Amino acid sequence: MLTEGIKTSIDWKKEVEMGQLWWRRVLPLEKRIRRSSSIAQKMGAKVKKALKTKLKKVAAASHAAEKKEAAAADYLVGFLS
Repeated sequence: MLTEGIKTSIDWKKEVEMGQLWWRRVLPLEKRIRRSSSIAQKMGAKVKKALKTKLKKVAAASHAAEKKEAAAADYLVGFLS
């Protein structure tokens, strides 16, 4: 009947206790891990975005510096010629 799959009532009690302990301790831990990993992903996205904008600014500044250097070199070549 209902007790065919259960070895003894003591084993069944232990399994129930283990199950309750698992639900009490492991499940909240998994939720915390999931929550912290989603926060880390959000923070990672913010950091990536900040790095991208910083790299764009640095690239724009170096490009402007290269343009100035090229203009100065052209001016000197024209002046010395």
